[in-house]
Amino acid sequence: MKKSSRDKLQLNQARSYAKVIHKIFSDTLISDKPCDKIMTALFRSKKSFGSRDRRMIGNSLYSLFRWFGWVAPLLGAKADRFDPKKMPAEDDQTWYLVLFLAQAIDGTELHPVAVKWKELANFRPYIDPMGELSIKQKRKQLDAIFPKYDFSPSNLVPTWFRKHAAVQQDEYRQLLAAMQQRPGMWIRLQTRDTKKVIQELIAKDLPHESHEKLSNAIYLGEARVNLYELESYKSGKIEIQDFASQCIGYACNAKSGERWWDTCAGAGGKSMQLASQMQNKGSILATDKRVYKLDDLKKRARRGGFHNINTREWTGGKLPSKPESFDGVLVDAPCSCTGTWRRNPDARWTTAPDSFKELTELQYRLLKNASPAVKVGGTLVYATCSISNQENEQVITEFLSHHNNFQLVPIEHPVTGEPERFLQIWPWQENCDGTFVVRMKRIK
Repeated sequence: MKKSSRDKLQLNQARSYAKVIHKIFSDTLISDKPCDKIMTALFRSKKSFGSRDRRMIGNSLYSLFRWFGWVAPLLGAKADRFDPKKMPAEDDQTWYLVLFLAQAIDGTELHPVAVKWKELANFRPYIDPMGELSIKQKRKQLDAIFPKYDFSPSNLVPTWFRKHAAVQQDEYRQLLAAMQQRPGMWIRLQTRDTKKVIQELIAKDLPHESHEKLSNAIYLGEARVNLYELESYKSGKIEIQDFASQCIGYACNAKSGERWWDTCAGAGGKSMQLASQMQNKGSILATDKRVYKLDDLKKRARRGGFHNINTREWTGGKLPSKPESFDGVLVDAPCSCTGTWRRNPDARWTTAPDSFKELTELQYRLLKNASPAVKVGGTLVYATCSISNQENEQVITEFLSHHNNFQLVPIEHPVTGEPERFLQIWPWQENCDGTFVVRMKRIK
């Protein structure tokens, strides 16, 4: 292809991608629906986009949301005060500039389309891709080019977020840095035949590392392969599950022959983790108010060969079984999902600060309503994928103040080895999401 023809094609792609990203980005902010769902729906309706197109558009969107706190002022407002109805036009120079900058800040190399965005923005300063630089180094470069804008790390999250993260300032800086990194890939083994799984990972040239404490947790780094195509996945020997999520099952420590209730099971990742711990012996009741999620669980359980998982709808009220009939109950409660912001950076700009009151009331109610199902001597586990103290320690403190028949049982931290009454997994600890989990014992 002649250079002029290639340039023309890339220019057309740049305009086309910018238009699509503009729509998905603004629709996400206006509707408060997850970006990935809006993106999937659009791609389903527009069959003209191939896999490379979808990958570039998806990566660009997540780069934009990840660094929106820094580039939003170029659009006229701070990120957490930005009005999506005042977005610049999809072919505006400022829009092209914001797309280019997000790519340059986030990536290790510039896609040809990003180079065209720079041209369309008529932006002359030279910028190397900053993907491998620290936040401090990135800030220094951007300060030199845009001296009138504020590139403080604190601007990368909403202003209300700091009061929810119960960490010292040094750890808060670590948290902000971790949130700006793309999360690594973790899988969980759910077979004793680990040799075949490892052999397949080696054959696919996938770097892998087993966790020292959670032996079934394997870190794959930034896996570029479609894990759903692995024979180990198709045969149910592995599940894709983040390390932080696996720590919830680790805290449950279900035993063979026990009876467990996973109250808010969703698609069933932790239900299957419990079944694996129980060696497919005993029984698990997996409930959720979203019946369609339980349908996904059934499919995954069949693939994994788990026959001891039963499903039922539960809306959070009346117990689905007799009181004191379970050895263990897991309440992985709906939450703000602030612990997953590095994986879903759009959520940091769509989460409403006034939603926490409603969430904590729901979390407490679910915990209270589920607790009578635990046998005396049994286990009650509460977990969220949040790093907000309001949803975590405060909910448990409130629950225990009204339920003296339960007491906290320390959990050995899977990273530090220290016993923790309130176990918080931070994203920087194992390149994972953030999660909170406590284990309680019913004493009477």
